Amino acid sequence: MRDKTPIREQVARRTPAAARRVKPLTLGDLATSGASEIEVECEWCRHAARLAVADLAARAGADAAYRNVVRRLRCSVCGWDRVEAWPVRGRHKESRDAPERRRPSGLPPLDECRRFLAALPAAPGATLAERRAARIDALRQRWPELTASAAMFVVQSAETAR
Repeated sequence: MRDKTPIREQVARRTPAAARRVKPLTLGDLATSGASEIEVECEWCRHAARLAVADLAARAGADAAYRNVVRRLRCSVCGWDRVEAWPVRGRHKESRDAPERRRPSGLPPLDECRRFLAALPAAPGATLAERRAARIDALRQRWPELTASAAMFVVQSAETAR
């Protein structure tokens, strides 16, 4: 015989499925799966490098989560803390001979941005926040594809370079 209780009550009686937790990928897991290197590319200046998984595991530990290690990476050229990283596994012979493809950078070179800021006139009597806001606006007018956080990074790095 069919259950004739309202659907609302039937749903309320259901027990929720047990939550399944996925173990985060660790550096040790990468090493055992055949990835010997991690390719890293800076989102700002597009500087690329390869890091050995064994070296990272020696420094951070084999149990270190891959995502946590990637979050802590910084570009060695410009200091930007946003990098893209992906494991490099064994490649076929023909793919090694293929030319390497890179995304074109939509962002201007960091040195060019700093030179642009150095050429801007300073507003007399303006507070630090007002000077920074004016510099960020000037950068974003010159390069519209620049995000506010990237422009702030350029302004702060130009201030510390002085």
